[in-house]
Amino acid sequence: MLFLLNKKIKGKEIVNSKILEDFLTKCRDEAKNSPLLGKNFTLSNVDYWYKSVLGALKNTDDIFVFFDHLNLGNWEILISGLDLYLQNEVFTTLKKHELNLNTGNICEFLIRFKVLREIRNCVSHRNSIEILIRYRNVRKNSLRYAPESRKYRRLFDELKISDKFIDIYT
Repeated sequence: MLFLLNKKIKGKEIVNSKILEDFLTKCRDEAKNSPLLGKNFTLSNVDYWYKSVLGALKNTDDIFVFFDHLNLGNWEILISGLDLYLQNEVFTTLKKHELNLNTGNICEFLIRFKVLREIRNCVSHRNSIEILIRYRNVRKNSLRYAPESRKYRRLFDELKISDKFIDIYT
């Protein structure tokens, strides 16, 4: 991903933190207006993301380490904040390596990526996958609609049999 971004950011390589900071600022501004993030991220979420990634950038000297430490939510906002050309480049690269989550475009990918992020969080916090699939909000006892539950179950079943994502379950 970093290699792709290096080649595409206005022809400049990310050789210092100032170029990367400018890039992240642009991503933040674009993400705030992006319909791809949907309702799960508010403007304050994007601002919080921006502050946290800038803090992480200041605490590392190596850009590769910086990108390596981004979590799935950070990547979701980052990809949503890219211009359409870069989003399509990222998606094409993911598709070439069969990491596009069986989707046909970047919008579908980000929807499935959000579900993947929720599954990963559920597994890593040792919560029940069944509860994730059945409930939208456990505290309020709010159930998911059937199509939404099927979407979660389908992606979970695909991940379960995929060697590419086996490290999620170990």
